[in-house]
This record gives sequence, C-alpha cells and structure tokens, in this order.
Amino acid sequence: MRRVVKVAKVEIRCFATLRDLLPFEAKNGVYKYETRKTTIEGIVEELSLPKDKLHLILKNGVRVELNEPIKDGDRIGLFPPIGGG
Repeated sequence: MRRVVKVAKVEIRCFATLRDLLPFEAKNGVYKYETRKTTIEGIVEELSLPKDKLHLILKNGVRVELNEPIKDGDRIGLFPPIGGG
C-alpha cells in the first residue's frame, strides 16, 4: 500500500538579514510555496536557511521551536538575532 504524502501551502516570512536568503521568487521577504515537509526544521533545511542564524520562530503569531509540525495555510516567521547599540 502506497503512503500518500500531503502537500502544505505555507507562507514563510524572513526578517532582516534572513530576507536575502529566500529564493528569488520571494517578494519583500515573503515566500509562498508548497512543501511536503512536516516540520519547520524541514522547511528551513529545504530552503537552505542557516539554523544557527534563527533566533525567533513564529508560527501563526505564536513562538515555537524548529521541531514544530506544520499544516496547510501556516504562516512562519523567521527572525535572526537583533543587535543594537
């Protein structure tokens, strides 16, 4: 029996220095695409984003960790460390 793999349509929002790491098709730091990955970590790896540069991760406005499951329609926000002075 074949296993059916669901496809999720997600919106990735990268901020500050992470913005430039999104694919060319991204507009203003927002990338909408379809994935078969099941966690935020899977998406980060799929998009070749550096895990060590992620300071804050939001899913639908709530702080989560990399191992957070995703579903169709989720909005993921990725923030690097913010410096100031």
